[in-house]
Amino acid sequence: MSLRVYLDTSVLGADLDTESTERVDATRRFFTWLAQGKHVACVSAVTRREVDDAPERIRARIREILAGLNLEILGETDDSIALARAYVERGALGPNAFDDARHLAIAAVHGVDIVVSWNFRHMVNYFKRQRVHAINLELGWPLVGIVAPTELLEEGQDDG
Repeated sequence: MSLRVYLDTSVLGADLDTESTERVDATRRFFTWLAQGKHVACVSAVTRREVDDAPERIRARIREILAGLNLEILGETDDSIALARAYVERGALGPNAFDDARHLAIAAVHGVDIVVSWNFRHMVNYFKRQRVHAINLELGWPLVGIVAPTELLEEGQDDG
């Protein structure tokens, strides 16, 4: 089964994390798994802007990572902006997490299967997921899995 996997910026930058060697190791295993080409990696204009704001050393490493993936660039749309606003207005994410809401909304509007993130505060969080899913259902958008890279690695071990 091929998945479309949306990469938020926390995953792209984690390869250079200086605080957690476990996160770096898991991230590198995740990118190795994704680079096998069985799944499509998705990023958006929001991701690209966040990457452009990073120091050059990080930008260069992220470009290197993305070059090895089956990559799809997703555009931000009026629908995704409206959905992101709904996430914030209805309390799924706080107003300071609007870019995180944009990542989730872009993934939903484009029918992505899974958002992968290390952002446990605003995204990979049971209560946030439930609120996002409820809003998606109410507004007619598909549910999108929201997981840490390690969750895909555990299931993906059988995929090679």
